Amino acid sequence: MSESLCRWMNQKLRLSRALESTKFAKDFSNGYLIGEILHKHGMQDDFYLFLKKNTSIAKVNNFRRLEPTLKQLRISFDSSIAEDLMREKEGAATRLLYQLYASLEKDAEVSSAMMKTSSVFTTNQKEVQTEIVQFAESKRKLGATASMSSDRLFRDAFRGGITERCKVPGSGNESSFQFNTKYIQGIRHRLDEEAVASERREKHISNFLAQQLKALETRQEAQRDELIVRRLTRHSKLEQRLISQLMQVHRQKQVIQDHSEYGEQQRQQRREKDAQEALHREMVLSQQAELAREEEIRKTIEFFHKSAVEHAQRRQKKHFDGFKDLLLQIVDLAINVGQYRQLIENLIPCKLMKGWMELFIRGLPLYQPVKGSQQEIQSSASLDSVEVRKQEILNNLDYDEYTNMSGEWALATEAETPNLPQSHTYCVEHVVQKLKEIVSPPVVEPTPPLLPNFTFKACVLGKCFSGKTTCLAKIAEELGVCILSAETLIEVALKAYKSEELCKSSITDALLVDVMVRAISQLPAQSDWILDGFPYNIVQADLLEKALGGSVDEEDETADLAEDPDPLERPPCPAPILDLALLLDVSDECAVRRAHSHGDATISQPTEKILYLSEIQSRIVAFHEAWPELEKWFGEKQNILLRVGGDEGDLYSVVKSVLEQAIQKKREVCFESTQGVLQNQTESTCSTPASLFQPNTENPIPLETAASLYSFWDDECKSYEKNIKQVLKDLRSQLINIDQETFITRRYKHHFG
Repeated sequence: MSESLCRWMNQKLRLSRALESTKFAKDFSNGYLIGEILHKHGMQDDFYLFLKKNTSIAKVNNFRRLEPTLKQLRISFDSSIAEDLMREKEGAATRLLYQLYASLEKDAEVSSAMMKTSSVFTTNQKEVQTEIVQFAESKRKLGATASMSSDRLFRDAFRGGITERCKVPGSGNESSFQFNTKYIQGIRHRLDEEAVASERREKHISNFLAQQLKALETRQEAQRDELIVRRLTRHSKLEQRLISQLMQVHRQKQVIQDHSEYGEQQRQQRREKDAQEALHREMVLSQQAELAREEEIRKTIEFFHKSAVEHAQRRQKKHFDGFKDLLLQIVDLAINVGQYRQLIENLIPCKLMKGWMELFIRGLPLYQPVKGSQQEIQSSASLDSVEVRKQEILNNLDYDEYTNMSGEWALATEAETPNLPQSHTYCVEHVVQKLKEIVSPPVVEPTPPLLPNFTFKACVLGKCFSGKTTCLAKIAEELGVCILSAETLIEVALKAYKSEELCKSSITDALLVDVMVRAISQLPAQSDWILDGFPYNIVQADLLEKALGGSVDEEDETADLAEDPDPLERPPCPAPILDLALLLDVSDECAVRRAHSHGDATISQPTEKILYLSEIQSRIVAFHEAWPELEKWFGEKQNILLRVGGDEGDLYSVVKSVLEQAIQKKREVCFESTQGVLQNQTESTCSTPASLFQPNTENPIPLETAASLYSFWDDECKSYEKNIKQVLKDLRSQLINIDQETFITRRYKHHFG
């Protein structure tokens, strides 16, 4: 097809340049040659305005001028086809040229057919006119001939009649006369028929000529109208040029507008496509992130479950080992009791049973290891320490009975008690106490800070992200309760003091409790406060109780031979400092999901998010480890613990209701206590027995003398205690040896019968 198009343009049209089939796209990219083809066929009158250049302006100009002509030829042509031609798209120029070739060849055939038809019509018209002229001439000649023949016949007939009249009638003449008469009548009849036919032909010819004349007049009238219209619509050359330029500008504007609309449409489609791709990509990324988040949550929950299982296994193993040891000790005690009762065949002495029970309570073994065993060889040091500890416990137990005159050393009855003089140890006790005060004066412990009297004091505990801070923030606005958060107070303290060393080092429990106590002391009196998530462990709970003046058990195992003659009575144990300890019990899965949601909303860096989640895990694990001791402290010891499910939907209303009830109950109790305190309080004083010794306060003892005397007294007390314990140990050893000898003797007797 390309070769035939090349032959058509090169040989038949003879364009301005020779074309090759391989360069169609490049040669027809500016539209100049297409305009030349149309100009060769007389259809592009403004070909002189075409630009033979390859610039974008020339291309737009040429294709704008080609568009109406191509549309007249019924060839589809728009901005997209023009853009393909400008971009030298493969096959675009070939398709357009083939359509142009087909349209132009078809128009040429139609015009040739019309010319043939018009030539035939002209030939037929000339033949008809020739026939009309010939018919008129023949008619004229025929009329003259007919008149001459009729005159000749009339004369012949006239002559024949005269001759017949002149002749004598006879038979032969009469027959010829009849024949002539018939002949004449036939001629007359034929003449009449020819006259009628001639009249008919004349009418037909006149009608045909009238029709041809009418058609000719119609054509002439149309030609006159067309000429008049052409003359009326004829413009000057300047007007035609202006009109062509305006049309060109209009077409250029239309092309530019179409091109811009097409470009805008393409850009809009591209934007929509990009937006759809971005939405799809974001959806895929969000799905992947959600799956990764769910996987991370699942791993975290599995880690917590695994930690809980391991913790439960450790506790179970610890309890099992403890119960096992306890059971073995009970079995040892039962076996020991049975063997001893079998030995003595009587009840076990109270002192011996008391010693066994003390060892059983302390968790020490009753039996001695077999000498020479492998176990003793491997752990001889530990066995020696256990034996030493057993002897020390038994010595202390016997020494306490001896000093307190109980057990074996107790007096039997009052009747058997000798009339001993009254004890005069008050003097010695007073002197020793004064020496002790001089040598080591009592250290005055710092009294806890005097805190205002508060109405309601509580703490809300729970895992991180259990809803403590959110609920307490709303409750503080509605109930007017002061909320104290350890994390917030530490941040404020660090910003206030700008302590870099404190930031770098870990914050101790004592420092944290001190910060909380300082914040509590700054609150106004008769106010209500709640600790947010504090204390974290049992150490902080104990320190907080001490700092706020609560009841803490303190053991004092110091003993002296000379007791204080005027001991101070211990004050009654006060009530717990806190009025309520509320636990928001939330599952690990819920806490982890809340932590992940909070991390996704606030943290964007992956490294920070990993550190944040690891910190959450460590905090939850730390809560699990510290909660059993806190549960004992607030639940069993202080009896102020209350649990609330943290997984509930309306957690805020539940916590608010619990706190409102607790505050109302505490205020009622405070009102009743204030009514009872209005009565006069009587102070109880410790009465001391009348001392037979009046201390001499005028001559104080020097410090060196007091130190020497107190050191001598201390050495004497230690020596006395050591000697007494050694004697008691020897007595126990003697009793054990006696029992063993008795057992051996009885076994020999039983053996030998």
